[in-house]
Amino acid sequence: MAEQKAAAKVGRPSRSVDEEIQAVEQKLAALKQRKREIERVERERNQKAILALLRAEGLDDVPADKWQSSLPKLRELLLGGLVAKTPKVAKTAETQEAAASAPGAH
Repeated sequence: MAEQKAAAKVGRPSRSVDEEIQAVEQKLAALKQRKREIERVERERNQKAILALLRAEGLDDVPADKWQSSLPKLRELLLGGLVAKTPKVAKTAETQEAAASAPGAH
């Protein structure tokens, strides 16, 4: 009788450590995917809000080349100290500094 109770209690076999690791890795991968999706949706929402703001202010009529030439100043205003962390901007800043310090630049 005791054997029957023991056999009845035997349900799902316990997971091995490798199976536990695999399950946790799968959950981690799913969470990372969910995070990427949330960030993508938030970025799209932000882009729409920025475009709506630019339209409301009539700035969507400004030619792209004018935006291009104004981007370094805008980036500095909007991002402050984070500008140097952007590789493209950092490279542009280095080029500008080199040009300014070149002989005959002033």
